[in-house]
Amino acid sequence: MRAACWLVLLVSVLNSAQSTDADACAKSPDADAKLKACSALIDSGKSLPAETVAALLGRAEAKLMKRQLDAAMQDLDQALKLNPENAGALSFRGAVHFQRGEDDLAVADLDHALKIDPRDAHAFQRRGYIRSKNGQYDLAIADYDQAINLDPGYARAFTSRGRTYLEKRDFNRALADLQQAVKLDPKDAIGLTALGTACSYQEQHDCALKAYDQALQITPDDLVSLYNRGNAHLSLKQYALAIQDFDQVLRLQPNDARAFARRGLAYAGLKQYPQALADYDGALRFKPDNTEVLVNRGLVYYGTGLFDLAIRDYDNALRIDPKEVKAIENRGAAYLSKADPDRALEDFDSAIRLDPKDAFAFLSRGMAYVMKGEFDRGMQDMDEAIRLKPGDETLRAVRERVRATGQKMFPPKK
Repeated sequence: MRAACWLVLLVSVLNSAQSTDADACAKSPDADAKLKACSALIDSGKSLPAETVAALLGRAEAKLMKRQLDAAMQDLDQALKLNPENAGALSFRGAVHFQRGEDDLAVADLDHALKIDPRDAHAFQRRGYIRSKNGQYDLAIADYDQAINLDPGYARAFTSRGRTYLEKRDFNRALADLQQAVKLDPKDAIGLTALGTACSYQEQHDCALKAYDQALQITPDDLVSLYNRGNAHLSLKQYALAIQDFDQVLRLQPNDARAFARRGLAYAGLKQYPQALADYDGALRFKPDNTEVLVNRGLVYYGTGLFDLAIRDYDNALRIDPKEVKAIENRGAAYLSKADPDRALEDFDSAIRLDPKDAFAFLSRGMAYVMKGEFDRGMQDMDEAIRLKPGDETLRAVRERVRATGQKMFPPKK
């Protein structure tokens, strides 16, 4: 009788241990604890086939948490040998294939999973993500639609669809999806960053800053959020705050040419020209063929009266891209400042050929004609500039000032 009692107690203890392992295997958020519990279940040899499959999936999840992709794939392959029609295992293996860069194998597994279980919202979301990554935006959106129809509370599907709408430049739909995503999951840092981007595209910079602030509370060193928040500060002319963000980007990634370039713009906005020039030099050290940075550095040289250095930068930009209109126009302005209207005219003529609706080019060419003493011809160009941009009060003010003083300053040549 006593032996029978001990046997019952032993079975009870073993069952309790197995139940504890099953619980930890299924639910533990700790990768090592999950791995240990799932392995104990698999190695015990006492689990039913369905329980073994569940333990293999749990252990694959733990290995994925530890970025052991190949080991996770081995467990998933073993699970699918035991049950080839397990839709969850197929969907999971598709996700691992994707992380290993095996997109075709990933889609094949997800297609198979959806044939078995056409109500698997996660499989639709995963397939949509792969399609979006490969530029198949409409197919991706169709998959996200299915995922959301099956599970209206699926925050990740809203985030993914919103990001795909961003790629399609459908900013209204992107904004709506991303707002819903962060409403469903306020801790979704990826969704918050994408929401900031959508707000920025809509020029809702305060909305963008709020989203980036929230994202950075969750992931303080996220480079995308830091860089984009710096750009939002730039758009609002909050130059000192922009500099702080780009400082942090460069602390994390010291060779980031874009961050040097954008911080240079912020310093230029504060009229801290030596710091701006140093940052533009830094950007060009890492990316010497960046025409935008060359043009912006030229602007700083121009603004500080270093016209020859400005012209050198514009020349270099135009060697890289002969159709860079800003470089052509700004070089023309530098020649004007050097009292060389003939060379300025060549540049403004080129700018107008490239863009016949460029009001600034017509205004500047008008100034060059006036400087040459061709007052009437100059006024015709200025009139054309105003016709192109009738609401621009600055153009009108310049024209009236030139009309009042131009002939006295630059009398017709005889």
